[in-house]
Amino acid sequence: MYRVKGADQKEYGPVSAEQIIQWIGENRLNRFSLVQKEGDPSWKPLDQYPEFAATLAAAPTPTPVATPGTSGTPYVPTQPTQPVYTPVADPKRAASMVKAPAIAMIILAAVGMLLSIAGFVAKPRMLDVFMEAAANAGATIPPETLDALRAEQTKGIGPRDYLNLGLSLVLYGVVIAGSLKMMRLENWGLALTAGILSMLPCTCCCCIGIPIGVWAVIVLNQAEVKKSFR
Repeated sequence: MYRVKGADQKEYGPVSAEQIIQWIGENRLNRFSLVQKEGDPSWKPLDQYPEFAATLAAAPTPTPVATPGTSGTPYVPTQPTQPVYTPVADPKRAASMVKAPAIAMIILAAVGMLLSIAGFVAKPRMLDVFMEAAANAGATIPPETLDALRAEQTKGIGPRDYLNLGLSLVLYGVVIAGSLKMMRLENWGLALTAGILSMLPCTCCCCIGIPIGVWAVIVLNQAEVKKSFR
């Protein structure tokens, strides 16, 4: 059994292979038609199903001129130049297109996490180093700068540091989760959010995240990729 998706974006079925063949003969389906076979979660163009190859080869060039079909049959557009269904890319091709930017965002987020944790842990030692450098510099360091360093050294790691670390880890976690969903062609909204977050100053490392995020957003907004998401 099969389900088909029409140009009106409505789903029809389940129907038998014989019904599919009949619709091909009526020019209600062509090689671009989206079909989902029972037991397979993905939608594929009709010409990717070998069982209909002979029927499609023998079918005339589609020239749909009929008005909308009766209840339970796919809609046929009245414009003769418009295909019965909107062509879409194979999900496998879409997955290959999103793989590289998704991996780049995962690496970016992982590095960001490590740097955030390292900066949090190393903050007391870094303050000690700054104070030593300031002491050696003598009068070249403004008094207000020395006072600020002493205050930070005395305070050590405080609630604000924990909050900043937690927020950073959450943002990087969202980027990783969205990137993983992107690779699986799931949850387009979360994948797009990951791409946008990668461009933010608080999550990108030395501005590397900006081109990576732009790359991801551009790929995600391509029609053939967007329509392949579940």
